[in-house]
Amino acid sequence: MVEYLYRYEVKGIQDWILATPKLREIAGGSALIEGLGKDTEFWEAQAGGKIVFAAAGGATLWFPSKEALERFAAFWPMHVARKLPGVTLVQAWDEGPRTKETLDKVFKKLGAARNLRTPALPEAGPVTLRAGKTGRIAVKRGADGYEDAASKAKDTAGSTDALAEKFGFDDLKCITDMDDFGEGYVAVVHADGNGVGRLIEGGDFDLEKMKRFSEALTNATTAAAVDAAAPLRTMAHKGIVPLRPIVLGGDDLTVILRAEDALPFTERFLKAFEQRTAEELKKAEVGVEGGLTACAGIAFVKPGWPFAQAYHLAESLCGTAKKGLTKDGKTPSGLLFHRVTTSLSPAWRDIVTDELGRGLHVGGPYKLVELDALRGAARALGAAMSRTGPREWLRLTVADCTRARAHWQRLRDVVGGRRREELAALDTALEVLGVEPANGFYGNRTGTPLLDMLTWRAIDPSLRLAADWRSDTSEGG
Repeated sequence: MVEYLYRYEVKGIQDWILATPKLREIAGGSALIEGLGKDTEFWEAQAGGKIVFAAAGGATLWFPSKEALERFAAFWPMHVARKLPGVTLVQAWDEGPRTKETLDKVFKKLGAARNLRTPALPEAGPVTLRAGKTGRIAVKRGADGYEDAASKAKDTAGSTDALAEKFGFDDLKCITDMDDFGEGYVAVVHADGNGVGRLIEGGDFDLEKMKRFSEALTNATTAAAVDAAAPLRTMAHKGIVPLRPIVLGGDDLTVILRAEDALPFTERFLKAFEQRTAEELKKAEVGVEGGLTACAGIAFVKPGWPFAQAYHLAESLCGTAKKGLTKDGKTPSGLLFHRVTTSLSPAWRDIVTDELGRGLHVGGPYKLVELDALRGAARALGAAMSRTGPREWLRLTVADCTRARAHWQRLRDVVGGRRREELAALDTALEVLGVEPANGFYGNRTGTPLLDMLTWRAIDPSLRLAADWRSDTSEGG
């Protein structure tokens, strides 16, 4: 009997969900993506197929005949385009038995399909009305002006919140109004498993084992997200948890939350991900020993900043963390974060060059096991010095190295004369991070964590309070 393997994927899920400043529409976009799984189960059964494995925004299916495959492949893109206007769906298939070799052929074809440009339909004529927020074709006039089809669909679905249930908030709601976050910065967090693709490619995986692996990974990621979000339940106000889930599936996690909650949340998730993957993969019996690791990127932005750009920054930070922490083919869990203080939206590499002293002020990425030390260093810095002295030193490290060295030494002399114990605690914390207290840098001036310490202190009220009573002019020169 001739068999067919088929796979579809939705490109740019996060971009599509986040292409709006309205949290209600973001929630609706997440709900629509989440609903694709149930739609896939229904329609593949109607066509005569069977799901091999699936995750958010993608699925691999098996069909017993070419006719069954063609029924689904012809219908499915139209169905997705109707329910999720504006998304780009790619699909590919190949004839052959249900083996990894056939699936590899499908993925190769899928990779080629991703590179093809997909036209935006329907095309806009010269007198077509446009939605002010997106510039796309308007289909409805709402209270805030004209809306395009995607915004309308996401707004309609915004009353549902399937992801809130996956995070364990059955009796509570997640934020759908930016005002509920309160004042100050918010954080976009993106986390991703390390080396999952290499693990599958290098392992002895048939399709049945891949199905068990995929299900175990999804279960572990969901359980880790529930563990990480659990403390937020106590912070709920009027039944609303200060969290907006974006994507949760496979080994991917993307959320928006208050800046002060972001680092503790991410730390909990990374720890839980290692533990939960170890448990789930052992139960799945797929031949993978121990737990998997993951990396994360955190972009701290003002509430008015475009969320799609904040996601791209968080994704870039996550990727940079993976590269920076990888050694001898192994990547430990870790993260990299950045607080955006400009109105521009450059790429991370441009931020490093233009805003972070050509890399001098980059402290991360940080391994998961280093976060306690970084937190302690931020607390010690707050107890020893005000913001002004270290910030002036950071400026001088780029402008004038000689003056920077003199300024740092003067800072230490002043603090040592007034707060000797606090300076000793700071030195100890810096040494744990691998920083030379005498000059504030890692060895050979490869970077410094001081800016990250100031950032953590700025977003965490418990760290700020240690030094807020002192005048910012009490040190320096």
